[in-house]
Amino acid sequence: MADSSAISETHGRSDAGEPGAASSPAGQPALVAALLKSAEAEQALKEAIGAGQSGARLHTAVVPRLELAGLYGLEGDIVFVEVEVGDPQEMQVLAEFVADRATAPVVVTSPRLDFAAMREFMHIGVHDVVPQPLDPAELAEALRQAMARRPAAAPKASGERGLVISFISSGGGVGCTSLVVQGACALARRKGMERLCVLDFDIQFGCASLFLDTEPKSSVMDLIQSPERLDGTLLRGAMVRAHERFDLLGSPASVYPVDSIDPAAIIATIATASREYTHTLIDLPLLWAHWTHAVLRASSAIVLIVQLNVPSLRQGRRQLDMLRQEELDDVPVIVVANRVSSGFFGRGGVSLKAAEKALGRKVDHVVPESPAIRAAAEAGVPLNEASGGRSAEKKLVQVMEAIIRAAQPASAAVQPGG
Repeated sequence: MADSSAISETHGRSDAGEPGAASSPAGQPALVAALLKSAEAEQALKEAIGAGQSGARLHTAVVPRLELAGLYGLEGDIVFVEVEVGDPQEMQVLAEFVADRATAPVVVTSPRLDFAAMREFMHIGVHDVVPQPLDPAELAEALRQAMARRPAAAPKASGERGLVISFISSGGGVGCTSLVVQGACALARRKGMERLCVLDFDIQFGCASLFLDTEPKSSVMDLIQSPERLDGTLLRGAMVRAHERFDLLGSPASVYPVDSIDPAAIIATIATASREYTHTLIDLPLLWAHWTHAVLRASSAIVLIVQLNVPSLRQGRRQLDMLRQEELDDVPVIVVANRVSSGFFGRGGVSLKAAEKALGRKVDHVVPESPAIRAAAEAGVPLNEASGGRSAEKKLVQVMEAIIRAAQPASAAVQPGG
């Protein structure tokens, strides 16, 4: 069992045609998003799914107490929650979530259940209640029935939740942060990109604010101190308006341990951003932790930034392998080669064809090497304001718009610049 805020994910046998298997409307195994308070509940849920009785995937967060911030971060085909019926505050939190934000069937469990508690749960509007100790077979049946009762129209309407695009790098110095902030500056000048934000989640060495010569008001570390208070007003108040282009949440002024972030709190931050902004770009640190996994899981797409040299490509391949190992391969991954010299790839460089062979997949986009991008970073200005930056901005915005198109659901019709 991991620490009290651990995020984990497991998969059961997903025979789509198997009778009784829980499947999403698209025919894929259902995703069960669970907020639990005990190792026993987590183990029973894993057994129910791992045995193949539900055919579902499981994404769990284990927390000491049920809070609204954690619930708002849950997104799945089924929501499974452990709640203390003797705690009026937890029951109120559950009622508010079901009434206001729940878009999937909610199944609950509690260590103490009586007739009055069952009536209250039904009044709140949960789909099913499973008593403890949890029986895996009974729990699997509850999940199957909840999935069967899920309305066909349950997915959120287009535009209700904005796109969340996370950027990761193959190593230090590949220009990931510079690409994110300059890409945001370029996108913000396009039609339909008025509600754009950048979240710098590098809690140790983030420099998004520095690259745009802005002084951050707050950071994600300030927001997660009181996740129950987090709303759109608080999030917007923590932002700075970078060159009047987009809202930026800067990195902390101090260096924090990598395990300082509660996954449930970071997901609540992302959920709030996706309600307030149509496009959220996240600059992630070069590390793997429970909370970075949670960010990637909550993303509409993941962008991997590499350079065309041997060390970067080797690390890029490791990142791609890690995404598969962490079972994140259902999130679209876009590979961008940054700072690519035109024509001849000399001085230790690698050709695009050789790079794709090393990565084991296609390089989706190329951002050419540009002295203007470096000059803009050094001056702390948008790319189009740097000498020679207009042509570089034109290419960069094309890449960023292509990333956004790849991140959009197939049903989305609105595109930037349209």
